[in-house]
Amino acid sequence: MIRTAEGLSINCIDWAGTGDPILFLHGGSLTCHTWDLVCLALRDSHRCVAVDLRGHGDSAWADSYTVDAYVRDVAAVIVDFGWARVHLVGMSLGGIVAAHYAASAGA
Repeated sequence: MIRTAEGLSINCIDWAGTGDPILFLHGGSLTCHTWDLVCLALRDSHRCVAVDLRGHGDSAWADSYTVDAYVRDVAAVIVDFGWARVHLVGMSLGGIVAAHYAASAGA
């Protein structure tokens, strides 16, 4: 579990692996397990981490579910892992969050 600056617990599955890190973000009403087969297939060539977004899976519920709140959570995960660079892969809600994170000043 990763704790954000807001004190929210964010669940991740670290598939480990070698190579460039990839952070996987699921769609609405899904969980990090959406990416299980993809991470298994890629972990020989990449460091694969899948996240339960706030209010999903084993991550904590929150008072706010704005795109900005999700982006802050993604930033907290990236900082926690100490990554200077990371590939983001997202579907649906996760894709929107990934695009907003990439467009943010901190990306």
